Amino acid sequence: MWTRCRIDRPGDSSSPRAVRDIRRADASAELVVKPSGAPPTAVTKPLLRVTQGSSSDGPEHASRDLNTPSRVSSLRVERTLRLLAGFGALRRDQLESFLLSDATLTSGSRRVVTHRTLGELRERGLIQEVALPGRPSRASRGYALTEAGHRLYAARDAAYPRRRIRPAPSVVLLDHAAALAEIAIAFRDAALAARDIGLLWESDWEAVARIGSTAAIPDAFVTLERGGWLARAFVEADRSTEWYSAFGNKVRRYVELYRAEEWRAALATWPLVLTVTTSDAHARSLARVAERVARAEGGTRIARAFRCTSLDELHRRGPFGTIWRVGASGEATAIFDPKSAGRLGTLASAPLPAEGEQQCAPLQLIQPNGSR
Repeated sequence: MWTRCRIDRPGDSSSPRAVRDIRRADASAELVVKPSGAPPTAVTKPLLRVTQGSSSDGPEHASRDLNTPSRVSSLRVERTLRLLAGFGALRRDQLESFLLSDATLTSGSRRVVTHRTLGELRERGLIQEVALPGRPSRASRGYALTEAGHRLYAARDAAYPRRRIRPAPSVVLLDHAAALAEIAIAFRDAALAARDIGLLWESDWEAVARIGSTAAIPDAFVTLERGGWLARAFVEADRSTEWYSAFGNKVRRYVELYRAEEWRAALATWPLVLTVTTSDAHARSLARVAERVARAEGGTRIARAFRCTSLDELHRRGPFGTIWRVGASGEATAIFDPKSAGRLGTLASAPLPAEGEQQCAPLQLIQPNGSR
């Protein structure tokens, strides 16, 4: 049930490079479990990173080769481009939360810093102000990259999908982007509050690069580590704008990805699929659709990997609470739930590692009989 990992010890040149899965041909892009207190790491820079025991999310170390003279931190400018590329669009308050979560500034100073950063990028023609659906007040307007902003970011990130390079996002995409950012902030804030959870949040194109397939493209990919348990999940933001048949088709694509087995080289074990939607009633309905479609399409082993909740529940009780609806009954479960591990086969834990070695449970799901 467990995958054995080797961790390099500092100063030990003979120690092999840390790997998660010895079957993986190229482990360089895989996450590595580190000793307690260190976050999971990845070759690609995640949009969000929370280190266990930290009170703030760690900003990325951005390069500083933007040639135009800057009135604000080039690191902050670079991170703003990265966040807008990763989420598609953000409200001012969301961007402020991402940029300045660890800054010792007053709320007024945070707004000033954020407005200055946005102002500079607008002057350079890299971002645009956009109207978010259902939000008539100017304070709730959002920001997105312009075509020039997309091209600048794409020149710095070879994996960035060219399909995103467009003059302006649609109303539907804007609403979806703002909801996805809310989900990410909820995960980050809950991990920070818990102080014993490590978190990596990666964009959709990073997930595609990781699994090596476009059979199913999630909105995001999250990796969580807590007390010797490690969980990964595809994340979906559902705005209740599509028929149940459309959601069923999405589940079908995940089952196709699972059955194709291309993901095994990178992930070893199948992750959860977490969908956050607009209401608890809709979450229950989506959970029923997911289980029915998964079982019908030959994905019985992963049927209970599909879990759904509402954005209100996510805010009220946090993503690590017992809020995720699963199966036809709509029973609620948690991401980290050792009590259900034997019954559902959704979690595995590891004993204390031997010296210089970490034994780890790399992913959800591991079946009760040990099969994946």
